[in-house]
Amino acid sequence: MKNFLALVRYAINDDAPVPEPMTVEEWKGVFEIAMKQTVTGVVFHGIQKLPKEMMPEHEVLMAWIGMAMRLRKKNELLFKRAAQAKRNFERCGYRNCILKGQGNAMMYPDPYMRTPGDIDIWLDGRRLDIIRFVKGMFRDVKFKFQHIDFPAFKDAAIEVHYMPMYTQNPITNRRLQVFFKREKETQMTNVVELPDGYGEIAVPTPYFNAVYQITHLFIHFVIEGIGLRQFVDYYYVLRNLPEDRRDDVVRMLKDIKMYKFAQAVMYVEKEMLGLEDEYVFIPVDEKNGRRLAEEIMIGGNFGHYETRYWSKDGGFWDKQVQKIKRNSRFMLTYPSEELCEPFFRLYHFLWRCYVNVRLKLYKSN
Repeated sequence: MKNFLALVRYAINDDAPVPEPMTVEEWKGVFEIAMKQTVTGVVFHGIQKLPKEMMPEHEVLMAWIGMAMRLRKKNELLFKRAAQAKRNFERCGYRNCILKGQGNAMMYPDPYMRTPGDIDIWLDGRRLDIIRFVKGMFRDVKFKFQHIDFPAFKDAAIEVHYMPMYTQNPITNRRLQVFFKREKETQMTNVVELPDGYGEIAVPTPYFNAVYQITHLFIHFVIEGIGLRQFVDYYYVLRNLPEDRRDDVVRMLKDIKMYKFAQAVMYVEKEMLGLEDEYVFIPVDEKNGRRLAEEIMIGGNFGHYETRYWSKDGGFWDKQVQKIKRNSRFMLTYPSEELCEPFFRLYHFLWRCYVNVRLKLYKSN
């Protein structure tokens, strides 16, 4: 892991020291971790900066190059699709903003080095209206508390968001939604040009991302797990955040009870990714930061490699018990969210039932 993190830091920061030379086996180990954490493009960016004599062996280097080429093609496709989605939703009367994904990629030194996922697009509209709109085109799509699937493209997955994120605590969630509503106009109009003439999209500002992406990190961390890729994203958010907005970020994170988690995130950003002290404006929580770092490295991207709590065997109720066992580990650290989790799960179920009834009534009329 030491070699892997040294190479990641070297890739994202021009002032980071050159990593130590590695053997063929060590390079293969770095490749495996990079795959697990979905940061192969980031690491390859670092490899390209290395002196010739420190490059990996030909076989390993070819594997990296092949992966980087596939990443570039995937990013090219998603840039194109994101711009298309923006235009198409605007024609349907919905202003929109691309969350994370290709917007985050624009902050990287090379916008093609980030491993892309799906396209998350936030629409400006009422939640039930958006669900009806999407269901009118794709009857069988699934919807959740904050988004609904939108399978318009065969080659790119889209999630339509009626809210960027949520918290499981009803009080902090209310404050978060007020923040989103207050900042919506700025995000929907913050248009940027995509690279190589792919078009334009609206993306969140660094201030918005500094709050929003902490909630995204936290929800995935407690529900399923989170990988290093999302922390590299947040590394660039912090480096782009204007200094005069830091107090606003701190105040908002305290309001939504995310400040303690943000302190652990700062440990990861500083100790694992090498974020310079000038950008670390929230005090580091070493104890919880180490715990978070351990979870990142064990679980990998969105906890896909987690074997301590998740089992592919068993039915619905077995999985619920597994979730409770995992979440109980964070009860004392983040009680505001964890104590509300079972109640939120019930509320989410009842809310889906309510929406389904409303949809049936709407069709019958």
